[in-house]
Amino acid sequence: EVLVENTGNMRLNAPVKIDFYASLDGSFDSSDRLVFSSTRRLNLKVDEFRFIKYRFPSPTNIPDGTYRIIAIIDPNNTIFERNESNNLSLAETPTSIIAPFVELSSHLLSVPSTVRPQARSFATVRITNTGNVNATGSALVNLLMSRLSPGATESGQVGSLTRKLNLKPSQSITLRIPFRRPTDPGTVFLSSTLSHSSPLLDRDLSNNSSFSSSPVVLT
Repeated sequence: EVLVENTGNMRLNAPVKIDFYASLDGSFDSSDRLVFSSTRRLNLKVDEFRFIKYRFPSPTNIPDGTYRIIAIIDPNNTIFERNESNNLSLAETPTSIIAPFVELSSHLLSVPSTVRPQARSFATVRITNTGNVNATGSALVNLLMSRLSPGATESGQVGSLTRKLNLKPSQSITLRIPFRRPTDPGTVFLSSTLSHSSPLLDRDLSNNSSFSSSPVVLT
């Protein structure tokens, strides 16, 4: 939010550009990065002021960190003013800037306790986006089965599901994954793996696998 005030003796009715910079030390210099620009037409009477709110996406041209935002009104001095030295404003509080990222995780919520021959079986998997932008694209969930122990590497794929995603930050989706029963009876453990294709890659792949500690009995 920026306060713009007309302290002159004539009305302002013109497009006004405002540049926003990210500064590490709060003092404007050549090391500060331009993160956003906006031009709006303002109509201000003499001594009239206005608070203007701006929204802009997370910058991608600066490292993650804590910055002070500096707003510069009419940076090119296109509007004739008697005093050009008061067009810079420094935000009172620091701002944490993090580049846009997608962070998907999968959690195997439930598996059937028993599976009979010829029966149609499902496992439930929840996918969550803990990133700071929408997770779009395609997600593939594979179900693996092991006769050894939860999370064992000697597993065979028994089911899969592909789903288009459009998850907002902190949003989740729950999927029912069908799987086929092996012919041999016994006790098995299920696990799930998630792969994702999108414009923004998943930042951390270590949480894309999930294991069920509860066994599934194949009767």
